[in-house]
Amino acid sequence: MKRKALQLLAFFLLALSQLSAQYIPLVEEDKFWIYSVDLGGDFPAVVSSHAITFRGEVVLNSLTYKKVYRLELKGRNHCPPNQSPCFLPDVPYETESIDHISYIREDTIERKVYQLPLSGMGEELIFDFSLSLGDSLNQELFDFITTGATGTEPIGIVDSINVVDVFEKDRTVLYSTGVRNFIGLAVVQQILLIEGIGLESHGVFLRPFSTLLDFCESSMFDCHLILSEEKLEPKTKFNISPNPSKDLFHISMAEESIQSIRIYSLSGQLKQEFFNTHTLDLSDFANGIYFLELISKEKERFVKKIVKEN
Repeated sequence: MKRKALQLLAFFLLALSQLSAQYIPLVEEDKFWIYSVDLGGDFPAVVSSHAITFRGEVVLNSLTYKKVYRLELKGRNHCPPNQSPCFLPDVPYETESIDHISYIREDTIERKVYQLPLSGMGEELIFDFSLSLGDSLNQELFDFITTGATGTEPIGIVDSINVVDVFEKDRTVLYSTGVRNFIGLAVVQQILLIEGIGLESHGVFLRPFSTLLDFCESSMFDCHLILSEEKLEPKTKFNISPNPSKDLFHISMAEESIQSIRIYSLSGQLKQEFFNTHTLDLSDFANGIYFLELISKEKERFVKKIVKEN
């Protein structure tokens, strides 16, 4: 009898550990949420685009947070002057400015995500992925999805939970109901809270006029994103000079820290790979713009744009 009880306990603990292992964290580096920003009137008027990502850690109030960065993206308005603006970001995405906007942390055991303002005061629970069927959404998320509610709709309750393939991973999705203002009317709509991503419509950036366009979970190069001269907070820093250059490009990083350097065309074609060097001779390359990808011995990956000229 005792042996059977121990077997049942072992099975329960194994099932519990496997369930925990299946959880996909949200707060990780090398994730990018791409947004369009609307003026918020009665009709669509998209005026800008930006990306949200996490980089670097800081300890505040004895808790470890990731820094949240907003990357303003370059692009242009594709609509005629007499129509509402319809801004589209350039692809590859290229940053125009970078701002540190807040802090974020995640309790992967409790499956909860918290955000902290730059002031370091007033942490808020923004996502709770531990909710069960029939539970109410946490207050911050509830307030966000119920703007314009009349009080008669059955909103903010988890009404179903499924595992769905979203962005090439099987993720737990919590379904609820919210309300959105549209042309002065309160419109009831389905709300999806997706493990590892956040809201289907807004990702991690809970702003009413910012709509999620795209999500990418990989390196900046694979996500088609180029940094401007402003930098995020890399673990290892390096510079390229001169840039532009007619022939030689020098990498200002300890040579023993470099594993490999690859040069790609704008279309993503690998042009050449270098090893054990910090000086690149591109004199035989045609003039134009290329991507330089550097892999460090610590397996960090960096991508920068270089210009070969006469």
